[in-house]
Amino acid sequence: VSYLQTLECMFSGCSNAEKIDLSGVSGMKNAPAITNMFYNCKKVKEIIFPQNEILFGNVKSFSQLFYGDESLTSLDLSMFNTEQTTYTGSMFSGNKKLEYVNFTNWNLKSLKWADSMFNGCESLTSVVLDNFGGTSLYTFDNLFKNCISLEYISMKNFQVDPTYSSFYNSEIFY
Repeated sequence: VSYLQTLECMFSGCSNAEKIDLSGVSGMKNAPAITNMFYNCKKVKEIIFPQNEILFGNVKSFSQLFYGDESLTSLDLSMFNTEQTTYTGSMFSGNKKLEYVNFTNWNLKSLKWADSMFNGCESLTSVVLDNFGGTSLYTFDNLFKNCISLEYISMKNFQVDPTYSSFYNSEIFY
């Protein structure tokens, strides 16, 4: 495949798959929509993305991308191009067994909404999002809600818009 128009809900609700291997798939570089792509894939333990190309350069929303993937333990998302991303709401919500995500190379300077991004990631021990949020970030409520194993967070270069930010009234961890 040379170009995929949309990947929205592509594997949504897959009930029996334990592994999704996309390493041989090309054409995801410019896919404009991937919302809910792996939504509620409760048994999936592993998702493998291509490592030979930058992925998702036109995607603005990663909303609920891995929502409810209860068995997923780790993800390598280092090949994701996030420069245009504005929304990551509930991206990993309900990923109870998720321990690690590789965010190397992520640039979330255009991010505006990150509410509940890691909500319910009970096994997550550390998060490194060193380019998280630009001057337009104004909501990240419940960002780490119910992350009961979280011990380390690195958010170097963290920025919010103080005019619109919910930071001062936010329940980031509760």
